[in-house]
Amino acid sequence: GINEQGLGVTANFLDTGGWRPGVPRYMLPGLALTQNSIEDAVQIIQNVHRASSRNVMILDSEAEKAVGMEVTPTRDALYQPEKGMLYHSNHFISDVLLDEERSKGRFIANSKARLKRIEQLMNEHHGRINTDVMQTILSDREGEPDCICMNADGDNESVTFSSIIANPSEREIWISSGPPHLNDYKRYTLS
Repeated sequence: GINEQGLGVTANFLDTGGWRPGVPRYMLPGLALTQNSIEDAVQIIQNVHRASSRNVMILDSEAEKAVGMEVTPTRDALYQPEKGMLYHSNHFISDVLLDEERSKGRFIANSKARLKRIEQLMNEHHGRINTDVMQTILSDREGEPDCICMNADGDNESVTFSSIIANPSEREIWISSGPPHLNDYKRYTLS
């Protein structure tokens, strides 16, 4: 989502196994969106009693800063953009949390393959990334079944059930409901 102050927040799944009583991971982006800055958003997520793990990426359009945040119920780690770009898939990348990873086998191999492909495409388009380029990247099917845009077919049970591109400086968010290679992105704006 994006809030009125231009803070953009996205999130995705990380597996540390098990839950505990606390704030569900699904609510962490909403908590971040109640804040006015990246620092405040990070602090509220760090201080809440979390039920499970999550990856949260936060972009502040006014300060032109971004940060990624991996959290477990009891620990957290920040990671910074590389060459001005921030991206993530579904496994831990922060050195201090690598021991928290519980994904195994096909799932972790798939996540690592997708992250490598995202990094490759982001670097290929570095300096020219806009909404159209991001739609193309997030619709990429190279390396199937370990592709960025996954479709449940054959032996592949995973699916990209939605794809989100946040553009906080324009106060707009683009959403594809379902795999974006099969579904158009729709633009939503703050009024």
